[in-house]
Amino acid sequence: MAIPSFPRNCAAILVAAGSSRRMGFDKLASPLAGIPVLRRTLSAFLAADSIAEIVIVCPEERWELLSREKFLKSVKRVDGGAERQDSVAAGIAALSGEMEFVAVHDGARP
Repeated sequence: MAIPSFPRNCAAILVAAGSSRRMGFDKLASPLAGIPVLRRTLSAFLAADSIAEIVIVCPEERWELLSREKFLKSVKRVDGGAERQDSVAAGIAALSGEMEFVAVHDGARP
């Protein structure tokens, strides 16, 4: 049986703009087995053949956890909004016009 191919016109938006106020510390920067949670989440989407483009919605200081790396896919950062839906909208607006499908994922859930 042939292995199905995935569409290459799918993007991922990782929403990581929250303040982690309820946790009392930045859970996205917290190490999980030595690797920041946001980096673990990003790794899953970088490894997914079905994802061609990734937008991370986060503040600049969180982006610093990732920006020193070189990515094999298009990965860009945008600022979030006042509410989660505003952050998702900012992520969608940052996508290239070529994407037909979009996966929206919480950056704190690797």
